[in-house]
Amino acid sequence: MKQKFWKQENWRSFWVAFGLTILVMVPGMAAVWAASSMNKEPAAESKRGIPIRLPDENHQTTILAVVVDEAPAFMLVRLDAVNEAFFLGAIPAESVVRAGAENQTVGECYAAAGPARVTRLLTDTLGIPIDRYVAATPDTWQDILEDAGTVRVGLNGALTEAQRKETGLAEDAESWTVTGAHRFLQHLTQRNSALLPPPTVALARATLWQGWARQKLDRLPALLPEGLKRYSSKLLTDLTGTELISLEQNLEFLSNSEMQPEAGVLPGRWNGETHRYEFNEETLGWLQASFKSAASAGAADSDKEP
Repeated sequence: MKQKFWKQENWRSFWVAFGLTILVMVPGMAAVWAASSMNKEPAAESKRGIPIRLPDENHQTTILAVVVDEAPAFMLVRLDAVNEAFFLGAIPAESVVRAGAENQTVGECYAAAGPARVTRLLTDTLGIPIDRYVAATPDTWQDILEDAGTVRVGLNGALTEAQRKETGLAEDAESWTVTGAHRFLQHLTQRNSALLPPPTVALARATLWQGWARQKLDRLPALLPEGLKRYSSKLLTDLTGTELISLEQNLEFLSNSEMQPEAGVLPGRWNGETHRYEFNEETLGWLQASFKSAASAGAADSDKEP
């Protein structure tokens, strides 16, 4: 009898304790669940409300970049986040463009009327829209890119073995700073043009610029627009503040896509006797392949009635 009573008391105590536990835990768990739900719902709503930013026509541009020196250098820079294209096209200063009744070289046009006229004449001659221009001295370009650091680039594709030895390149690939690269290109420009014609120097320049574009692409969205803004008083440019923002976004899209910037020199025919570089049908085909939508837009515009 005593043992039976103990068992009844034991079970009664168990159920009482279990009931008390439920009464304590359920309200607490309900409060935790309610608080968690309140915290998650706004976050979910906010995520659903964030639009996904995609590149548009504001993130397609072709810029003429000019290094203003004793012998100016010219580079077409195509940034196209819509088609994931980043291309650098070097233009020898001796390139011939249509300038009214007579033809002139790009270098002569720049000396006479500056980058705005060169941009217009190149647009007319090449049949592609060049949207903006930026011209600066070597020192200013070095200031703009002072935080770009060092890149390791080989010039095997631009210079022959004999040319590399002649210009003092000891290795197939070397480390370059912005200052060192400019000095080397100056050295190439001053060499005998029979050994190093201007198209060869232009290709070496494109290859070096490509090195920074590829190896520093993740830094360019902050580095380049900020540098252009900081040294705007030392530039000849028609880039606006709004376009600098679009430039930053354009570079961000290209960096996020992890595409590989390409480079080359605009094809043409070098005449060592006249010291002129003539564009031809190969130039147009190359531009259409390399600059894609820009060349197509230029061709479409050229077909319109004036």
